[in-house]
Amino acid sequence: MENAPRNTSSSWIKYTFNKGLVKGFGFAGGHSAVSIRNTLSEDIVLPGYLVVNCGIHYKYRHSTVAMNVNNITNTTYWSGAYNNVYKWPGAPRNIMIKIGYRF
Repeated sequence: MENAPRNTSSSWIKYTFNKGLVKGFGFAGGHSAVSIRNTLSEDIVLPGYLVVNCGIHYKYRHSTVAMNVNNITNTTYWSGAYNNVYKWPGAPRNIMIKIGYRF
């Protein structure tokens, strides 16, 4: 099938410290990997890619502050395509910040 990889994998692991001076701090990391994919044109094949993400967070009582860095290696990849003209690039390195409060 077009744009459907034969193999794909992803992970996300998070750890938060529960004791001591670093109580409430944590870190996370993960990846997304996709193998080669076909397009509507038989002669165009999208290469596979590996994107690595990481983050840090702090939680105190009901408040949370977190920062994630996506695509930390700034890998250039194609998220999908119909042919050589209609190709969609994946997101470059970016940072997301979250500030939250639970009632």
